Amino acid sequence: MYHVATSDPVVRTTSIGVPGLAVPLRAILISDIHVAGPDMPPARLQRIVGQINTQRPDLVLIAGDFVSDKKISTHQYSVPEAIAPLSGLSARLGVVAVIGNHDHWRDAGAVRRDAPRRWVDVSVRFGCDMIRRSCRNSLRAEPRQIP
Repeated sequence: MYHVATSDPVVRTTSIGVPGLAVPLRAILISDIHVAGPDMPPARLQRIVGQINTQRPDLVLIAGDFVSDKKISTHQYSVPEAIAPLSGLSARLGVVAVIGNHDHWRDAGAVRRDAPRRWVDVSVRFGCDMIRRSCRNSLRAEPRQIP
């Protein structure tokens, strides 16, 4: 099982019809990165970022949990160390990210502060509280233009 957990991710593709979408959109979702040693050091995440970029995504979605404080880890990386490889993500429409529960437990402010400025933090945009899993605003609000 450890070999599977430390192998490069398997790329799975699917097509989803979206009414009104004039051209196909290639979106990549990554989640639960949990940067910590020995199984997910920043160097491994850097390789995964390269793998993502070779897919030429229009949009990258990150569903939180950048960091990990698991007791069995051999090394815990700082927030800047954990997030740094993700700054290499390249997507035509940008990167959209939310803060996960592990990020909140460590230091959500640091995760937001150290994330690349060009990212859109949906949890802030829509007033979501990821700990309580609720949003103050409707997710049907007008989306912000992604640079």
